[in-house]
Amino acid sequence: MGIIKNKKFKRNENNDTLIIKEINSLLNKLTHDNKNNNIKQIINILQKPFLKYIIENIIQKSLLHHIYIELYVDLVNNITTKFDINLLLNNILDKTYNSLVNEENYDNTYDNLIKKNDNLDKLSGLCILISNLEKKNNINNNSYNIISNLIKNIDYNDNDNLYKIIICIYNIITINKSLRDNFYDELNDIKSNNIPPKIKFKIMDIYDI
Repeated sequence: MGIIKNKKFKRNENNDTLIIKEINSLLNKLTHDNKNNNIKQIINILQKPFLKYIIENIIQKSLLHHIYIELYVDLVNNITTKFDINLLLNNILDKTYNSLVNEENYDNTYDNLIKKNDNLDKLSGLCILISNLEKKNNINNNSYNIISNLIKNIDYNDNDNLYKIIICIYNIITINKSLRDNFYDELNDIKSNNIPPKIKFKIMDIYDI
């Protein structure tokens, strides 16, 4: 009797899938040393149908990997030289921002407190991204509006939350120094409350920017 060997068939991947995988690979390997080459490669293979996917991917990475935001901003700015992404970029940024700040009220369960802190960490990354992007792009959800909303929603019963909000404001004003004077009175009001010294010191750091 003959021996019949089972053949393993490799699934054929279409061209779109291959392009997305290549873009992801280049994006995941993006560093300060290779940014010019990797960004150039991404722009060369990027096509209009992939814009929503790649922008969402860039924004999500910015929420988690703050040290690479400068690279992601360079990539977005390069994409704008090839495609008109203004409306798409604003829609995705707005959706991401709203998902982080418009959560239902958190109770004091451990899981909800973890989620609350995680959202603030991600919001800090988004603040840095938006502040950098608005230098060259028309960003609707701009830094001024973000700071206003953050201050409006301060909870003085949660010092961890308050500290992270001040960090978000610090990150924004570090990038857009012109906003400092716009919020001097509001920050001074916060500092005059009964808050931990480290928060007061961080507000003073903002004054010194």
